[in-house]
Amino acid sequence: VRDMRPDLPDGEIGLLRLQAWQGEHAAAEEGLKALLAKYPKRFDLLLLLGQVTAWQRKFDVSVDYFKKLLELYPDNLEGMQGLARTYKWMRNSKEGIPLYLKILERKPDYLEALLGIGDLYSHEGKYKKAITYLEKARDRAPDRQDIRAMLGTLYSWTARLDDSVTELQKSIALMRGDISGYISLGRVYSWQKKTEESIKLYKQALEINPENTEALVGLGRTHFYNDQWDLAEKHYRKALKIQPNDVEALQAQERLERFQAPTLITRFEFFEFQDRPDPTENFRDIVFRDFRETADYFYKLSAKSRLQLRYQRSDQKQVDKANNLTDFNIGANIGSIGLAQKLPQNIGLRFRFDFNRFENKGNNVFNLSSSETDYAGFFLLTKRLGKHYFTTSFARELFIDTETGNLTVESINTYSASYDVNITEHLSLLLNPSWDDYSNLTGTRDDHVIRARYLLPFYKKIQLEYQLRYLSNPDQSLNSFFINFQHKIKEKFSLEADYVITYNSLDESLEHLTTLFFSWRIAEWISWTVDARYAKETLKDKDITQVYQTYFTLRL
Repeated sequence: VRDMRPDLPDGEIGLLRLQAWQGEHAAAEEGLKALLAKYPKRFDLLLLLGQVTAWQRKFDVSVDYFKKLLELYPDNLEGMQGLARTYKWMRNSKEGIPLYLKILERKPDYLEALLGIGDLYSHEGKYKKAITYLEKARDRAPDRQDIRAMLGTLYSWTARLDDSVTELQKSIALMRGDISGYISLGRVYSWQKKTEESIKLYKQALEINPENTEALVGLGRTHFYNDQWDLAEKHYRKALKIQPNDVEALQAQERLERFQAPTLITRFEFFEFQDRPDPTENFRDIVFRDFRETADYFYKLSAKSRLQLRYQRSDQKQVDKANNLTDFNIGANIGSIGLAQKLPQNIGLRFRFDFNRFENKGNNVFNLSSSETDYAGFFLLTKRLGKHYFTTSFARELFIDTETGNLTVESINTYSASYDVNITEHLSLLLNPSWDDYSNLTGTRDDHVIRARYLLPFYKKIQLEYQLRYLSNPDQSLNSFFINFQHKIKEKFSLEADYVITYNSLDESLEHLTTLFFSWRIAEWISWTVDARYAKETLKDKDITQVYQTYFTLRL
């Protein structure tokens, strides 16, 4: 064509297009630029230059060519698609998504636009929106293996594991020998606890490429979750031998070593509770302080079982500031043993047994008649069923009591059950009936809670919560409204703030409670936490309550 019609650029453009498709992008670009100087308004030249520069990752240059094309031909779908594709490769969702939406308004079944907008929404983490468009693309082209694979991956990321398996199986059927399909499906089977199927697929991937580190790491993880730690380590080390800097393999090996290693956590804690009464009333001004030193030793018996040993020393002191008296000063030594166990069928089991010894420190207004020993602890059984979470528990707690005129160690036995369900992505509901059995004169008490929690969809750092709580002995109801704000800064700082307003039907009081929680991860092995609360009652009762707690945690 070029030789027959040297006066026209069509033959030369065709040859340059072929040159670009053969991978000679730089040479094709130079030839196209030379022609564009002669024919600055040629649509096919601008389109090709936009494509060729994008293939060379010259994205800003590609955008300029496509924009110039659309200035000349504003309604051209090929130009709009080319510009949108460049934005997709740039991961520029801000510009790319509106452009894809504009294309789909004109041509709702445009396959490449459906794929492109799905890809950008996926990159933004908006997986449900991505799935919506990719499902349309799948219905338009059911035999496209890449669409099936993308959908299978997104379904797995949104906990639609059965749908994920269906799509990934079809993806493999459409392209036998595609190693990524075997790896993705093996990963999903591992999440579903289908260990044999997962191992089989990873091994099929390794038959295709024995040195594929992604398959080796995936196989190692499946063995890790199945308590086969030796086999997991074998595959991680093989992956690192092939690729010493493989991030996934390094992280998996580090996690295995950290998981196997015993952990010692030491905490130094200061707690203060201050109840300031209405100054018009003749009450005592009480301050309770507790200094604690805790050492927790954790040992992994397996990937699903963890043993805990604890020793805690506590110095508890209550002072009557109004009368300048020390009500009591007690030293407590607590030894504990606990176990956390993951059972089949998404059942979890946890328990801890505490042996406590209390003794007087000095002669105060109230004193123990002698050193006392008692026990405490808890037993917790959980079951997860999709969006539903069931819990049943028993707990025994100890506390210091002066109600009888003497200092005694009392206990509360709490029997509890709860049901928690995520109704939607943003709304959850909790039902929690419980019964308290006091060892002192209080007797038994019902404590039942209904709670609805809503996470703001447009600002997920804020939660709203309504809680209705019923207490017996004496009968009363508490209606509470919560506003909760949470924020993290670079995984080092955590900030949480609560405001709660509660109406108590018994004394018709209205309590305003403000809580501030701050945590600073100073280094991998040390963190500092502050938890402060300020509560003020209005209406009939004017009490002010202040609680301050701070602690350093050392992890070895």
